[in-house]
Amino acid sequence: MLGHHLQDGTAVFEDLSKASALDVDISLLQQLGLQFYAGHNLRTSDGHNIGSLCLYDGPPRQFSPVERSLLGTLASLVMRLLELRRVLGAHAGTTAVLWDFVYRAIGKQLARLTALAESAVSNTGPAQLSPATAHEANEIVGVIDQFVAATLQRA
Repeated sequence: MLGHHLQDGTAVFEDLSKASALDVDISLLQQLGLQFYAGHNLRTSDGHNIGSLCLYDGPPRQFSPVERSLLGTLASLVMRLLELRRVLGAHAGTTAVLWDFVYRAIGKQLARLTALAESAVSNTGPAQLSPATAHEANEIVGVIDQFVAATLQRA
């Protein structure tokens, strides 16, 4: 079944083999054996779409509201990090030092998020994110986001 096409900046196609109404050529995705797609708009604070944070998977799968929310949260974090990169770019001489500080500060949280993602992957079929795992992921992303927001305020 084709999932929700576009809702709250998120496009989800749970089974690309049934997505014949799309205005895009999905033949490459199908050649690669990818049947699932979810993407959330990356939108600047002044409303410009600059791309999407996308997920692809081999087999068709359902994409829960919890997963949709987490994808949106991750897209928001990506935009905040891009904004931080834009702001720190104005400090060309110290940018590397500042980014080293940022990476060290969020590195532990990113490692936790990576371990959580790896533990959620199933070898028996499509990955399904449990509400508890999604909640923990949201907490980790929240910690990173708070740090980045505070860094933006100081920059």
